[in-house]
Amino acid sequence: MKRRIHISLIGKSPGWENVLSQIGASWSVLKHTSDLDFTNSSCVIINKRLNRDESADLEKYLHDGGAVIDANGGLSGVTPYQKKLRKINPLSEPDKRFNHIGEINLSKSSKIFPNSELLSGTVYFDEKVNRCYAFIGIDSEQFYSGYQKSQTHFSHSQHPTVSERVSDSSSFPFVQLILQILIILH
Repeated sequence: MKRRIHISLIGKSPGWENVLSQIGASWSVLKHTSDLDFTNSSCVIINKRLNRDESADLEKYLHDGGAVIDANGGLSGVTPYQKKLRKINPLSEPDKRFNHIGEINLSKSSKIFPNSELLSGTVYFDEKVNRCYAFIGIDSEQFYSGYQKSQTHFSHSQHPTVSERVSDSSSFPFVQLILQILIILH
């Protein structure tokens, strides 16, 4: 059976659309979960609260071999809680799959999965056999809206010090994190 690598997004989101465009992935916004088939969509990103029918459709999709990245935690059966984190440093993680990712600066509260210690609880993988499920509690919108700036000084041994305004948070480490999660799920 041929399987197409394509990501379906449930819930319109400029942040997730930017992430997927930066990754260069084939993706589309899914209008109806009843149309979901793992041969046409290898992964689904959930970015909204699901109703009962949508949850049932996604559980079937997972059971049939599809992969899910859940940004709300609705399919996990566990309720994530909110916590204000300033930054996450994947380099200090014991899980070596994330050690190539730079520091992720956060400007909004994150959702924390209670049973996870991975990336300060913002990432969780379901370890059940035949269930490709990941939770991500970092809000993608914070990297693409409301840029906060700070003054940074750059010095050089042979040139004068330069002071510039730079963005407080870069989307690149977050994009790397999502790409790594996609690689793990596929």
